[in-house]
Amino acid sequence: MIFAEIKTESSLNGILSSSLVLYEKKDLIKVKKGTIINEHLINLLLKNNIKSVFCAKLDKEDIEENKAVYEISKNIIGNEQSNLHAQDPRQGRSNIISNINGLLVFDPEQLFSINSVTDEIGVASLKPYSYVKKNQIIASIKAIPFAINKDLLKKIVKKSNNCFKVLPFLKKNVHLIQSRNQNTLEKVIEKTLDITKKRLFRCGISKILEKKCNHEVVSLSKEIKKSIDEDADLILVFGASAICDKNDVVPK
Repeated sequence: MIFAEIKTESSLNGILSSSLVLYEKKDLIKVKKGTIINEHLINLLLKNNIKSVFCAKLDKEDIEENKAVYEISKNIIGNEQSNLHAQDPRQGRSNIISNINGLLVFDPEQLFSINSVTDEIGVASLKPYSYVKKNQIIASIKAIPFAINKDLLKKIVKKSNNCFKVLPFLKKNVHLIQSRNQNTLEKVIEKTLDITKKRLFRCGISKILEKKCNHEVVSLSKEIKKSIDEDADLILVFGASAICDKNDVVPK
């Protein structure tokens, strides 16, 4: 790709590098960055006394920016099991969108490897294990120049294979055990239950089994054993007081 200041009359099929405001007859019009220069625009530029323009000209080894980022985005999400889709590219950018509520997973080393191929393409994402919602952008692929060399693109595509996926939340049998002592306020018990329900609901879990017991090792141990026997997938324990030592009630 050639990127340079080119004489206006030689700029046919070039890609305009910045927006311009021009007079067309008596009206002011805006010509956007990225516009492909045609004969009409050349004549308009010359009428506005613009004798040269900064633009990019692609050669046969170049892939236009939108096609390039779309090729990467198709490969970076792999297949339907990724629970992701790519938006149509615009201005050299393609966003990756989650199809579900879930957990974003990927190998940071793979992402680092993708971004290390060249500074002409950048892939940005949320952190691994981020909670994401349906229709949320989880990553964005951006081409910096107007085109990417074919061989360079092949290297990026190869390294980007199946990088991102969103895991759906699984329906789990959750038990919540709260211990109490003589100082425990009922409103604290209720608030803990309410907050826990809201947190679990974000993960697609709408039902939990609540249990209460005395804040002592024997009482709490019995409730934990019962929950294990009842096939609880996840046992949440909230103690009546903060843990101060490994020999405190909850850790014992």
